[in-house]
Amino acid sequence: MRKAPVNHQKYYGLNFPVEGDSIYATFLWIVTTQVTFVCAFSFPSSIAVVCGAAYCKSSEVFEYFAEFILEIRHIVVHRDKMTKLMDMHRLLYELALETEKVLSPICFLLFCTQSLIMYTSFANYILFKFRDLHSTVVWHTFSALILTPACLIGVILCASKISGQIRLIHTNLQLLYYALVKESKVDKKILLLVRTMLRIEFPEMTAGNITGLRRKLILSVAGALFTYGLLLVSVIH
Repeated sequence: MRKAPVNHQKYYGLNFPVEGDSIYATFLWIVTTQVTFVCAFSFPSSIAVVCGAAYCKSSEVFEYFAEFILEIRHIVVHRDKMTKLMDMHRLLYELALETEKVLSPICFLLFCTQSLIMYTSFANYILFKFRDLHSTVVWHTFSALILTPACLIGVILCASKISGQIRLIHTNLQLLYYALVKESKVDKKILLLVRTMLRIEFPEMTAGNITGLRRKLILSVAGALFTYGLLLVSVIH
């Protein structure tokens, strides 16, 4: 860092007036870079891993329920068994509701901060590139453009599993309803329970109730970053 250009020294030295060869300047640069990396990359990455793990664990429960519905189609269904299925469906709804309630604001903050870090790092790289490129800026930008999208994509993919399993549950319930209707001696109470489960809409996994965590969001983030980069290049030139 001592051999870095002056603008890089000011950037990582928080614009403090320090000499480039002093011990205080070196210590300040080391602390600043470490704190910046932890706050910008390490801590958000840990949060993303926790959120992704929570989404995956929840999706496993939904997957088990979807498979359980398929097994019911091939056996004789009684009212008691269908009542238990209704109770499981209610518990799944509560699980989806609590998952969305807890993780939605966290994902919203994660997306805002990580997107801001990604865009600012990309802008710094483009601005410094046309002046004096240094390895510090290269590594900082490389981390931002690799770790940040990886965290966002990982959370989106894990959350989209729940949405996929919810659609599969609805499909399996619809097939179960068709199979029950074909039977001549079917309990009307069972049909009523199945229709009730079909009418229930599970909450969608979102980021702050603003955007749904679906796979198409990955293309939106990539397109926004590409457009932002072209805009910066056109402004500089």
